[in-house]
Amino acid sequence: MIERPTETIAWLDAPWFTGDPVASLEVQIKAIEVDARKFALCLYVVRVKTKTGVNIKPSDIANWPHLSINIVADLLTATPRERAEAAYMVLSQVNE
Repeated sequence: MIERPTETIAWLDAPWFTGDPVASLEVQIKAIEVDARKFALCLYVVRVKTKTGVNIKPSDIANWPHLSINIVADLLTATPRERAEAAYMVLSQVNE
């Protein structure tokens, strides 16, 4: 483990999940490993909010049997921030 004198300096070395495409993909991969369906639903929730300003919850759409091809195509255009936010929604509930 690398020793860092302050928390501020330590954060300089931390991945920037919301802006760095590679870091956001890494956290996305972990979220998919934990729960792929929930990640897709959370990413859809984030995309809806980004595009329309409408707040929905993953539980509002959790019973959908599948995601349409149009929704899947939209998810593929998610920004690093949107992927990181959706991953956080999945991973923050792992230890609850």
